[in-house]
Amino acid sequence: MNLEETHGYIQHRLNVAGGKGKVAFSRSAADAVFRVSGGIPRLINRLADQALAEAHLQGVKKIDRRIIRDAEKERGALQPQLLNHGWLWKIIGGLMVVVGLTAIIIYFKTQFFWPDPVVQGNTLTQRIEQMPMDLSQPGRLVAQPPPKTRTLASTSNTAQQPATDQGAAGTESLSEGSEPAVSVATEAALLEVLATLTAGESKIEAARSVLKRWGAFRKETVTLNPRAREILKTDYGLSVYESNGNLNRLTTLNYPALVELELPDGRGSRYLALVGLKGNVGVFQSNTTLEIPLPLFDALWTHKAWVLWNNFEGLPGDMQTGYKGKYAEWLQIQLNRLGYYKEQPASRYGRRTADAVAKFQRYYNLKDHGRLDTETKMILYNRLPAYKVPRLTGN
Repeated sequence: MNLEETHGYIQHRLNVAGGKGKVAFSRSAADAVFRVSGGIPRLINRLADQALAEAHLQGVKKIDRRIIRDAEKERGALQPQLLNHGWLWKIIGGLMVVVGLTAIIIYFKTQFFWPDPVVQGNTLTQRIEQMPMDLSQPGRLVAQPPPKTRTLASTSNTAQQPATDQGAAGTESLSEGSEPAVSVATEAALLEVLATLTAGESKIEAARSVLKRWGAFRKETVTLNPRAREILKTDYGLSVYESNGNLNRLTTLNYPALVELELPDGRGSRYLALVGLKGNVGVFQSNTTLEIPLPLFDALWTHKAWVLWNNFEGLPGDMQTGYKGKYAEWLQIQLNRLGYYKEQPASRYGRRTADAVAKFQRYYNLKDHGRLDTETKMILYNRLPAYKVPRLTGN
């Protein structure tokens, strides 16, 4: 493992063992572990295990570089040649290569008191379940607040409906019992969080969050590739709308979205799921829940977003003046409920219907051409209380 992965590995093992908030490695200590172990998980485990024992003997809960030096002296030379001695070498020498490798993995698993080794299964960063603690302040433990539900309140930069438009029914909230969101206030902190996953891993985590809010998360759908989109359409009635708009556009659409961020210095892209808005702060999800000021997010956002939506009624594409059929009457009834259409419903999409659609579009800062295009449909379904959809904000 490289230095970054070693930091994440140490913190993950602490988290899995229930040590979060109880004991921590300083950044310099984690660096020292990497230098001594060369990034080999078995050697990291042994050195970290000894460091914890040293910290216990010294009565401290923050492991610094000095304790790592003491642990290294106590443990002795930590070289890969350790595998050449003792009972493990005898077993490996007597078994086939495949069986020997299996024995090594089992041996690694027994050396450190944390179960469930990260080296098994997927890549390391996919297995890191929680964001690393702040190790920049030696001697200070990071307190963990009790779990609670965070309700997403209405945001000031969301357009308000007319009195006759009841808006988004119901209140979207984070799942009961989920861990509180981590507040990220600076670009450095945000970049540190984003760097814990690769581009592909972050995209999967973000897609997972959006899909779960639609109840459509499956291993076949999380990639959002053409096959996944076909399954989403067939099994869940969901389409993926790709947007290149701004924050006002995402706020107006009012659906959870997978968004792309570009790291500085050519370090590539990362992805987050925008799942809520709280005033000027966005609630995002990846492998943890984050609260990020929108200007900070916007500075790294590429303005690319992927939004799931459901065409519940199967409305045809770009209905406009001259269309005749049942969907014209349905549209007029809905626009009447929202206060935009005052005539008696009819099966013809005429000038009055187009005028009502254009008025609706102007209200939500869309191009007011009077046609029922995709974004107009998305906003219409979102504003009608009869349709249950996940929202960024709701009244």
